[in-house]
Amino acid sequence: MRPGEAARPKPVPIVPVPDNAPECTWRHPTHGFPVAKWPYFDAEGRLVAYAARVEFVGEDGRRQKDVVPITYCRIEGQRCAWRASALPTPRPLYHLPELIANPGTPVIVTEGEKKADLVPSTFPGYLGTTSMGGAGAAKQSDWAPLTGREVVIWPDHDEPGRRYAEDVARLAMAVGAASIAIVKVPAAWPHGWDIADAPPEDAAPDALAELLQSAIPWTPVTPTEPSVDVDSITEIMRLARLPLIEYGRERKAAAQRLGCPVAILDKAVAAEQSNGGPAVGQGRPLDLPEPQPWPQPVDGVALIADLAAAIRRHVVLGIAEAGAIALWVVAVHAFDAWPVFPRLFVNSPEKGCGKSTLLDVLSRLVPKPLGASSITPAALFRVIEAARPTLLLDEADSYARDNEDLRGVLDAGHRRDGAVIRTVGDHHEPRQFSAWAPVALAAIGRLPGTIEDRSIRIGLRRRRPDETVEPLRLDRSGELQELPRKAARWAADHAGELAAADPAMPEGIINRAADNWRPLLAVADLAGGEWPERARRAAAKLSENSDQGSIRAALLADVRAAFTAKGVDRLSSDELASYLGSLDDRPWPEYRAGKPISKSQVARLLKPLGVSSGTIRLPDGGTLKGYYLTAFGDAFARYLPAETVTTSQAPDFRGSAPDFKTSQENGCDVSESPEMASFSAPCGAVTFFVAPMPNDDEFQERAAILEYDGGYPRAEAEQRAHTELNGRRDQSWLQ
Repeated sequence: MRPGEAARPKPVPIVPVPDNAPECTWRHPTHGFPVAKWPYFDAEGRLVAYAARVEFVGEDGRRQKDVVPITYCRIEGQRCAWRASALPTPRPLYHLPELIANPGTPVIVTEGEKKADLVPSTFPGYLGTTSMGGAGAAKQSDWAPLTGREVVIWPDHDEPGRRYAEDVARLAMAVGAASIAIVKVPAAWPHGWDIADAPPEDAAPDALAELLQSAIPWTPVTPTEPSVDVDSITEIMRLARLPLIEYGRERKAAAQRLGCPVAILDKAVAAEQSNGGPAVGQGRPLDLPEPQPWPQPVDGVALIADLAAAIRRHVVLGIAEAGAIALWVVAVHAFDAWPVFPRLFVNSPEKGCGKSTLLDVLSRLVPKPLGASSITPAALFRVIEAARPTLLLDEADSYARDNEDLRGVLDAGHRRDGAVIRTVGDHHEPRQFSAWAPVALAAIGRLPGTIEDRSIRIGLRRRRPDETVEPLRLDRSGELQELPRKAARWAADHAGELAAADPAMPEGIINRAADNWRPLLAVADLAGGEWPERARRAAAKLSENSDQGSIRAALLADVRAAFTAKGVDRLSSDELASYLGSLDDRPWPEYRAGKPISKSQVARLLKPLGVSSGTIRLPDGGTLKGYYLTAFGDAFARYLPAETVTTSQAPDFRGSAPDFKTSQENGCDVSESPEMASFSAPCGAVTFFVAPMPNDDEFQERAAILEYDGGYPRAEAEQRAHTELNGRRDQSWLQ
């Protein structure tokens, strides 16, 4: 609304709809005409509104739906039209005329009109009904037509469905229903299944009839609490769903109507919110499904093979990667058996490589999955303390690189005793919050070294046209329902053996890498068959591919390769720098603004490792500045794995990692002007020119550390190095 412009009046529903009203041709401004409309009538059979279903493709590319109330409204003056506007409360139940005409017929309450329409044909002798407004709006309807009836509530198979069933049961009890029962959908059935879906293929032909007959009689959750009258129950439920500010306006008057102190009303409303869901605009309770263990003992060899095959059906993966993920999934089900547990880090060089799909598959396989595409440090440790979920963090490159507090919580949770300390309450009491939980992260490119160092790293690449995978339908993932149940059973049967296991590590996997692989190898050894050998091959391969280390460790590996390749025990500084600059698949040819690393920069990187250049004697009797091989003995032993192949074939620091781009790969030139050094940048990007730093070697060293150890793109690493070394934050660098 522009300043000085009068606010437009809100549409006012006309109830019932006048006989001369035009046919409802409402269309959604973005999603077009509804795919279905369900009419609502009052007790006299007069039309009052429609519930209209619109379907659309969400931002994630999946089909979504929304059900919108459509009423005939007075817009302004005498002008009327159909609008998306809610009915005044209390609203009539769906199929109200049929309910009134058949007072003795039992009723099945569903979550949605489409399902209510199916009731008479699916269960002859029953009427179907529901309330307008979805799972959170049951209290807005008039449930009096259920008085004296047998009521069965058939919820959707998810947390909102369970909350809706509880709300309806309370309201039915409040109006005097003769009996109330809730259908319990089997835990193994697909998450989100509802009565309009076909039963799973392995269900009995009369499974729906059996579920109806075995509906569980409902009793209040807290039968020992003091009884209150019907109006109190309804009013507290209503207040619990108000926005916070609106509740603040109403609480005193509501407390006076109910005849209780305001403080007591606040507690009653808070309790109702914890039972039935938070107030509008305050999010929703966590839905953390846990698989019911398989009823029979499970063969571990077949279980891991089935998991790996199921994952590869939906994501392009190598055999080693799929096997490692399958072992990680089984280990998650026995998570508390170990004092250290690895993160699963999934990365790719570009979008569209299957990272999110892989997390979706994992969400169907692990216990208590909790997905998020962003999370704060406080939310992370509090949700872990409260629920210990399996966290599936997508888009981690957008929030985990620069957030040191979040990184600290993620790093702490690598160990069972990992925790963060915060003060709570008015008296700032120090409290310890656990950070111990299984975590899978997905990102484009790299994450900080402390996260990668605590992870099993899975690299993905975009699918080729000749590679086929099955699309994952989140609403039809029945083939994944049995696997988590079998994994839960196998883990429960072998928890003690897993905790006591001390598997042998492949050669070269030591220290933290050994801690990361211990749970997976313990699962493989206990399962038996081919998995002990396959798991160790996967550990060797994935550790080699992901063990990039720091920039200094990478330099050490290439220095060792230089001595081996040349077959000498001493190298001059110039010869070593020249060799490093010739390694096209390594960072050294473009170490400083597209130019090779210099001998002074080599010396600066080696000095913190206890290696310094000195005078070496050449075979001809001459002397030069350089290095003896013996000077590196301690550094090699401390920072590099033992050599199992020739050192000239050291793990590729740049070329093999699917998340790396060099400044040459983007096809853009680098300024050769010694007066104006150009930062590396992609084509089409702004090129930043800066005067050389007072100490150019220090600048290049800091930029390299930020790039390789911190996971920043080269251009951003140079910007940050410039800002740090200048001692000020120049905003023009961030334009």
